[in-house]
Amino acid sequence: MIFEMPMKLVPIAHLLVCTVLLIGLGGCASTRKISDPLTLSSVSALAQPLSAGILGGDFGQSLDRTSMNRAVQAEYIALEKGRSGSPVKWKGLSEISGKVIPQQPYQVGSSDCRRYEHILQDGGTEKRATGTACRNDKGSWVPLK
Repeated sequence: MIFEMPMKLVPIAHLLVCTVLLIGLGGCASTRKISDPLTLSSVSALAQPLSAGILGGDFGQSLDRTSMNRAVQAEYIALEKGRSGSPVKWKGLSEISGKVIPQQPYQVGSSDCRRYEHILQDGGTEKRATGTACRNDKGSWVPLK
């Protein structure tokens, strides 16, 4: 038995199929870079609380202001949108760069939380630190101490 769709529904069916395909393909990127200006501008205020986390201690003390901002934004993007195990890379000034690797999200009460690893590269030196952050009711990710 062959099912024929009325002509009025064909455009709606095509739209639905295209939407499902686009949503499915959107998750195919294996790494995200924070060079997209829309991404950078949209996370600045929400990312600020993360600067008090692992980047605020000894781990981030060698970062200049620009590099610190990019590192904090990479942490936010990794926590908010990152796929588990996929790095979010950032590039600072001179030879400073890094990547944030988020782990599987989980819930504590009604809060979304994630562990993550941040790797800093400064010339030939590499430093690693891990942290945990939970999203507050305003949408910011707040590091746990």
